[in-house]
Amino acid sequence: MFLAPPTYGGTVVVVTPEDVVAALTARFAGLCPKASWGETSLFYNPDGLLPNGVYFATIKEHDGANDSASQL
Repeated sequence: MFLAPPTYGGTVVVVTPEDVVAALTARFAGLCPKASWGETSLFYNPDGLLPNGVYFATIKEHDGANDSASQL
């Protein structure tokens, strides 16, 4: 299934993974991005007391060997 790109006022809006990470880290203080296996995970670790922090979200850019259902 093909989804049309999002538009705003008739203009196509392109959002990159970097845009998503930047928006989330700007909005939620204490989020720390960590790149691994071609994706970026975000951890809540405001004081840096834990090695990674508490898992918050992962931004996936491609299908992995065990994760292809989304057909990225």
